[in-house]
Amino acid sequence: MLISICSSPLLPFLDYPTMMSDTDNPIFSIDLHVHTSRYSECAESLDPRLIENYAKNAGLHAIVITEHDTMWKNEEFEELQAQMSSVMLFNGIEVTTSTGHHLVILGVEPNTSLPKGMSCDDAIFTAQEQGGVAILAHPYRKGLPPLHTIEKVDAIETASTSLSQKETELSSHLAESLGKPAIGCSDAHALTRIGWSYTQFPHYPRNTKHLCQMIRKGLGNPVLPEHFF
Repeated sequence: MLISICSSPLLPFLDYPTMMSDTDNPIFSIDLHVHTSRYSECAESLDPRLIENYAKNAGLHAIVITEHDTMWKNEEFEELQAQMSSVMLFNGIEVTTSTGHHLVILGVEPNTSLPKGMSCDDAIFTAQEQGGVAILAHPYRKGLPPLHTIEKVDAIETASTSLSQKETELSSHLAESLGKPAIGCSDAHALTRIGWSYTQFPHYPRNTKHLCQMIRKGLGNPVLPEHFF
């Protein structure tokens, strides 16, 4: 059983060709933060070729792959997508900034310069310059970046396997107090963690830019397992 930790109004379902089998369900469920063994050493057991079955079992329609400080090249990403029959993939990155804070970035080209150790502000600017989004990952795990930096992000991760119950509550309060969209995801480093938490959207995204737009508009509704509490 899942519970919602944030509410958002449901809008009419966008009629767009998809790989979804449940066409009567207007909700699009996506795990926005998943690592794999391809480029994240700490996820050595998460074989990207096995993502689909675990995502389907979790009721997900899509996964965002966010390797540490690396993005998949277009060709290899397209090759991986071609192996999936019912789960959509998006290519992202988790950037380790100079202060040790992490940003999940989506909507930038794979050749974009987002090196480990760059400043939070520069990483956020780079993402937004391309029409992408920068999400503050697992707040409070290592303290918060300066307020002026948090105010620049597009969304805040309020639920993941990297957050304790208390950190989840604090992160949710932070997002609410700053008027930032709240995001739920797994931060999975193992296959069984995929979909532990995720975000529901009222539309199927036409492409990555459309997904970024929905995130910025706060159309996502984060959910996580009830037993977490």
